[in-house]
Amino acid sequence: MDEIDGATDVRLQLQQVSAMLAASPARQRLTDAQAEALYAQGYLHQCAGKWPLARDHFQMLAIYRPDEPRYLRALGIAFRKTGRLEEALPVQRLAMSLSPADPVLSMDLAETLIANHQFAAARAVLDLTRAQCRGQPAHARQMAQAEGLQSLLQAAEVSDAA
Repeated sequence: MDEIDGATDVRLQLQQVSAMLAASPARQRLTDAQAEALYAQGYLHQCAGKWPLARDHFQMLAIYRPDEPRYLRALGIAFRKTGRLEEALPVQRLAMSLSPADPVLSMDLAETLIANHQFAAARAVLDLTRAQCRGQPAHARQMAQAEGLQSLLQAAEVSDAA
């Protein structure tokens, strides 16, 4: 029963944090149209391989829309692409906490954990990703990615043990 109560407590805390982020005064300083324009500019820089510029745009979005998993996802990826793995991890964890059923977000986190040599944590996140995808045909791609990464991590463990 404590485990269920603990999970309920965590969900309530996440809902409270999400509500606080949504009510942030910074959120009022940028209209939805301006936020989307800023995202589009960051995305164009991303497509051009200009990751530092993309990161700057996505960081601004994270300030003004800290409750938007899509913007946090973009920032996490930009941090990873610019070699700032330690900064990517909390951003990706926040995105996952705001949208806990989204396997795309958990795959992003797993990839960053692997890049940061945190293999045990990556395996746990990949297990979560597989659970999120199970029975969801729309997430077949993420399931295949998670299974593929799990296999590679297991093969690396075997070769390291030998």
